[in-house]
Amino acid sequence: MESGAGGDQQVEFARAVDGSRPTREIIDLAALQEALAEAENEIASLRTALEANRVIAVALGILIERYGISQDTAFAYLKRLSQDNNRKLRDLAAELVDTGKLSDDGEVSWPDGP
Repeated sequence: MESGAGGDQQVEFARAVDGSRPTREIIDLAALQEALAEAENEIASLRTALEANRVIAVALGILIERYGISQDTAFAYLKRLSQDNNRKLRDLAAELVDTGKLSDDGEVSWPDGP
């Protein structure tokens, strides 16, 4: 029998299913259902991260093309803007991709030169 909070929940689940003493199969099923829920949450998080990375890559491409800078310089610029404005980098990138500009689109000062 498993120990800890997860094991206790599995036993409670097993008893709730048939009201009798839990069997190993029911406990295993509860563990599989819990693992499946965790995997589904991880998949959702990875999809969100993948979409954010795509948007950031497009934004970097815009900055690289517009200003003739390196990828590292473009990323450092977005990172600095993110920190200075207390905004998520992915939100700044999405703004640039959606509107073609950034809120801070005044004079650009690059972290390590143009």
